[in-house]
Amino acid sequence: MNIKRNQTESRTAILIFARPPKEEMRYKQLHASQSINLRLHTALYNKTIQVAKATGLPVFIADKSVQTGNSFGERLAHSIDVVFRQNYSAVITIGNDCPQLSTEILLKAAGELNSRELVLGPDRNGGVYLIGISASLFNATIINAIPWQSKNVFLSLCACAENIKTDATILSTLSDFNKLSEYYFFRNILSPLHSFIKLITAIIFSGTAQSASTFSFRYNFIYFCIKQFRGPPAFC
Repeated sequence: MNIKRNQTESRTAILIFARPPKEEMRYKQLHASQSINLRLHTALYNKTIQVAKATGLPVFIADKSVQTGNSFGERLAHSIDVVFRQNYSAVITIGNDCPQLSTEILLKAAGELNSRELVLGPDRNGGVYLIGISASLFNATIINAIPWQSKNVFLSLCACAENIKTDATILSTLSDFNKLSEYYFFRNILSPLHSFIKLITAIIFSGTAQSASTFSFRYNFIYFCIKQFRGPPAFC
């Protein structure tokens, strides 16, 4: 399998394990408009690549066209193994649906892998946005046995680490962007001037001025409720 690579010398590599935008939009409906849905997925995909390349680490992209296996676990394990076979000592695997993922977080994970065998970045839905693993710890059978695409991924990975007597570094909990209602969540935790928020806002409300006005009222009302009652909005 020839995984696309960004050329840079390092013993730690980043693997972007994700479907390309046109494929991803078939599984995740971020907007009712198909054209806007595609633009949103493209923005997420491009941002992930940009953030990864900014680390200066080697970046590999394993999209569906180069993935091998009958299940998510098999495809993931095989993709990681392909990178390890190119003489890297550690691989950091990420998806393309976490707007909060930053270059700094990736570099922190890379730094932790200098002394740890496992680094996990949990998301708020029970999954993970990042898995950093050393070549000495990697086991395709264990990776395949994890209940991927469920709310038990993070806990299962932690249990595996405990079973094999390995201390994992746990990074900050972040959030994935899997449905349109989560946009309002990101608007609340990120600055309206955040480059990604500005881009997504422009894409979602690229229609009429009335749409943007309606959004402004709704967002301000939600923001007030969150501050007033200190709880998440009902649709998050």
